Amino acid sequence: MFEEGALTNGLSSRFGSTFYKVLPLHPDIKNLSAEVMEVLLGSDTLQLRSENDAHYLLCAWLSQSPQLKKSERQARFQQLLPQLRFPRMSQDFHSTVISTYPYANTPHLLRRIMRLSHAPCTAPWSQAEIERHGVKLGQHDRDLDDLSCHLYCKLELTDILPLSKRPSKPNSVYKFVGLAVGFPVVLSVVHEAEGTMGLYVDAGVPVGKEVDASDESYACFNFSVKAGGETYFCKHFFNGEFSWGWPDFFGRRSWEEVVCPESPYFPNGVLEVELTMAPIQRENEKKEEEEEDEEEEEEEE
Repeated sequence: MFEEGALTNGLSSRFGSTFYKVLPLHPDIKNLSAEVMEVLLGSDTLQLRSENDAHYLLCAWLSQSPQLKKSERQARFQQLLPQLRFPRMSQDFHSTVISTYPYANTPHLLRRIMRLSHAPCTAPWSQAEIERHGVKLGQHDRDLDDLSCHLYCKLELTDILPLSKRPSKPNSVYKFVGLAVGFPVVLSVVHEAEGTMGLYVDAGVPVGKEVDASDESYACFNFSVKAGGETYFCKHFFNGEFSWGWPDFFGRRSWEEVVCPESPYFPNGVLEVELTMAPIQRENEKKEEEEEDEEEEEEEE
């Protein structure tokens, strides 16, 4: 549904209104009407990497649709909101993303959303409670079995040229390459202040104040990065302020050694990068859900 974002420089991965614009929607999705989008988001047959992605899809469509005037977005947001299955989104996504809705300009609406989101994660709801609160769960979980996200992108040697050759502070270029369980993933090449080059990964986080201050605003992933003939594995808490990566991909080499016609890191002028990201917190939630399902089956037997 999404395409790679455009390369840019001088951008932090923690941002506000651009959060849902950094990954361009495919034109066929961008041009869907509100009526079709409502059917799509409410369908049990919609297959997603996670329910988090349904939220990102909605807000990206609101932000990018050429059919919507700015004044219409909030009304469409409230119209389509009931199609999202908040109880099936991950807790890190609740506190990090849902609490920063760009189209809910009243704290009262946000508090109501968060109340409906968190309750089913700690106790099962009866059908009467679901109907009373107007939550539409659907017939089954729309998540795919494998929550790992595999991303591939290319960086051209010419993409790196906007970096300063002699930076007084770290200078970066960014490229948004895909969506990992609702978080846009950004790849950056950094010319460090000491002159060496680095390659970094981040999960984008929007700017905003959490509804519940006790919720920590971060997303945690196991991930691997393969580039320049090297592969690195790591787990990291992304909070929108720090990327994670290594200058080791470039051997801690200088600008002149990396950005040159004979660069070993950009054969034929292209650096190929492969990313695999698996959400840690979401994996734990899946295990808990499976254990609960097993307990229910045992009780029925």
